[in-house]
Amino acid sequence: MNNLEKKYYSVKLLKAEITDGIDTHTTSYFRLIWKDWVTGFDDQKICDPFARDCTLAAPYTNDINCNTKAKSHFDALEYVQSLPSEYFDTIIFDPPFSNIQAERKYGEVSNIYTVPGYVNELMREFFRIIKPDGIVIKFGYNSNRNHNCFDMVDLYLVQFGGNRNDVIVTILQKSQRSLREWMNEG
Repeated sequence: MNNLEKKYYSVKLLKAEITDGIDTHTTSYFRLIWKDWVTGFDDQKICDPFARDCTLAAPYTNDINCNTKAKSHFDALEYVQSLPSEYFDTIIFDPPFSNIQAERKYGEVSNIYTVPGYVNELMREFFRIIKPDGIVIKFGYNSNRNHNCFDMVDLYLVQFGGNRNDVIVTILQKSQRSLREWMNEG
């Protein structure tokens, strides 16, 4: 017998048009997910460290490319490290998924998934800056959990059809508390 915990998720299948484009925030599936998880919470503090031209998290938008609408233009990890602890309700985690996307959006910048430890360090910082029970909306080609302090609470599979990769969207919720949070609850 192994120690693996079984969890079952209801996968929401969304069909998208290829014309939805590479900027996730402009897609029909993003609008559906946003409606499910963020709409109606007007006082939420939202952070988007890979915002490109998405302003939904304003004023907490960042993109390394200076030719975008983001308010800040730093490396995502440096940006997140500069933010206050336990401040945000939601984080949009939508980096370029592949080298092709990274090249189209940033030129010479490499895909963050190819830099050892980078995503894990980002997730550690996300844990630090997000409030208890806050969520990370993660877009990518995989559903891997990058940090044990987040539980996957929802899953969307976005199908484009043909030979185009599906997009997997996971909703991760901060589940583990810091010692300071635990002591303040008592």
